[in-house]
Formats: sequence, C-alpha cells, structure tokens
Amino acid sequence: NSLINKFMNKLMHEQLNLKNGSPVKIKWCDYDFFKYPIHYHSEYEIIYIVKSTGKRFVGNNIEHYSDGDLVLMGSYVPHMYKSDPFYYQNIGKRRVQAVILHFSNDFFRHAMEHYPEFYRIKTLLNQSQHGISFPDSKASQMIKSSLIKALDMKSLELTLECIRILSMMGETEAKIFLNEDYVDQAPVNQHDDPRIIKILSLLYQHYVENLSLQYFAEKAG
Repeated sequence: NSLINKFMNKLMHEQLNLKNGSPVKIKWCDYDFFKYPIHYHSEYEIIYIVKSTGKRFVGNNIEHYSDGDLVLMGSYVPHMYKSDPFYYQNIGKRRVQAVILHFSNDFFRHAMEHYPEFYRIKTLLNQSQHGISFPDSKASQMIKSSLIKALDMKSLELTLECIRILSMMGETEAKIFLNEDYVDQAPVNQHDDPRIIKILSLLYQHYVENLSLQYFAEKAG
C-alpha cells in the first residue's frame, strides 16, 4: 500500500463550515509552530508561507518548504505542514506566518461547466488533486501579492479576488505537480458522520496505545 493509504487510516477530517456562509474564507496565521496534524477537507486550499521552514506533506509527497512556498491543495487531498524542530525548542522566539485561503468545492461549479471563460480554472482545480506547487516566478509573486491584499477583503470583493487568483494560477505554466501518480482518495459520504470523524480523530491522537473496539464504541455512542 502507498503512504497515502496508510495515512488515510489516521486522518482527521477538518470541518471548515463554509456551506452556510461565504464560499471563500481567508486568514492570517501567526503561530509558534504549525500545530494541525495531517488532515483533509472538502474545501480547496491555497497556502502561502510568508515565514517558516519545515516539511510539507501533500498526498504521498513529502518535501522541504521555506519562505515563499505557495501551494494549491485539491478537495479531500490529505496534507500537513510540520515546522522544523527548532520551532518547538524556541517557542515564542521564532514565528510561523502564513496566509491560508479556503473555498468551497462547489464554488461557481455551474460557471465552470458551462462558460468557456472558466476553462483554465476548471482545468486547474482538476489538476489540484495532485497538489500544485508554484515556484518563484513573476506570476507567483503577483499571486502572493493578491493573497496579502485579500486579507483586507470581505464578501463579494473577496470572492472576486479569489477568482482572480485562481485565474492567474490557471494561466501560469510555472507549476509543479506534487503527486503525478495520485489517485482520487475522496472519502465516501460516511465520513460526514460526526461519529466517524470523532473516531478518526481519536485514532490519530491515540494510535500508539492499545485501544479496544469497546473503547471506540463507547466514545462513538
């Protein structure tokens, strides 16, 4: 089995709750170190590392990342950023800074299916199932600038800027697929069951312990 299949047994399903509000959310991250374990969610994710170094896990790809790293994650693609060891040893002295943008996996789906103007974005999002890294280039610098500007945007303005960012990503040829052989591992609908999500979370947190079926049955109710 591939590394991705081994990870899938221990994944935490992150719930971003975009369905009842704006289809686009953006946040500025300023941490001692990246804390979130390997996880997946239905939303697409763009992450721009402003300041940090460590290991980046995307599907079955593991690579070093550093300042300026820019990646588009597909819907349900497992991923994690793990800071270098010295971030944990010098808590508060070094900071992790990043911009993270999430958008719904059904975001303007009708437009992508029916309007030729969205063809490049549709292609980009299909390719994002491999995880896409954008190396330093004039295009990636423009995308990073747009992400910083988008931090001050809300509602329709943010939605339009998200489309603009995706358009720039779709047009540039300066992109690297992180998992050329990746097969869509989108979970079945049962992973939307809060009890299954709870069990997956417990598995990740306690998988080195001797856990029984009774333990999980009690926790899941």
